[in-house]
This record gives sequence, C-alpha cells and structure tokens, in this order.
Amino acid sequence: MPITNMRFDNGVFFAREVGDIDLAAAQEWAANLRLYAESYASPIVALVDAMDIGFVHNDARDVFARASRTPNVRMIAVAVASVLAVEASRSIMMRGEPGKTYCFVTLAEARSFALRMLQNSAPVLAR
Repeated sequence: MPITNMRFDNGVFFAREVGDIDLAAAQEWAANLRLYAESYASPIVALVDAMDIGFVHNDARDVFARASRTPNVRMIAVAVASVLAVEASRSIMMRGEPGKTYCFVTLAEARSFALRMLQNSAPVLAR
C-alpha cells in the first residue's frame, strides 16, 4: 500500500506516502482524515511524510485537494523531496482550500509547523 503508517495521536493525523499514489490510496487517506476530524473535539492537523513518493495520479490529487476542505482540519503539512512530489503538492495546493496545505523540505520542519498550528488552534473554553 502506498500510504502507510496512518495513525492519530493528540490531534495529529500522520501518514507516510511511498511510491505511486492512486485513487484508492488517496480515498482511504481522506476517509481516515475525515473520521479523525469528525471525532476530535478540537481542530486537527495532518502531517504527511512524502519524502519517498513517486507519482501522484490526477484523480488522487483531486481527492487530496477536496480533503483540504474537511471541516475541523486546521492544516495539512507535507514533507516532500523530489521535483515530482513538489509539483504534485503545488497542484493539490492550487486545487484545495487556500492556505490549508503547506510543503516542507524535511519531515522535521513539517512536524514543527504542524505542532505550532495545532497549538494555535486549541479551543477557548467558556467560563
């Protein structure tokens, strides 16, 4: 499976993408994102390790772009290394909700940004 290690912990939905990403893989990822976003009280962030990605099929790009509009998702941070992955990510960013998807050249940078955004989106409790 080209999207592995999907897990949710303390408001962060993490996944690792490897090789070519097709429609079925993108749909599974988006379904998991939606599930976690709907069941968590605070906005969540998605962190994607796409350092070993190959090609992202156009129909998968559409799914990822639509997923950026998922309610209760604060943002999506993607770590990408290859030129193809950067091109795919930019295409997804242009098709998705503006200001929701961000690309980074290392997973550490993506994780740091995602955690900062998570901290900034904590709900204010009524007194």
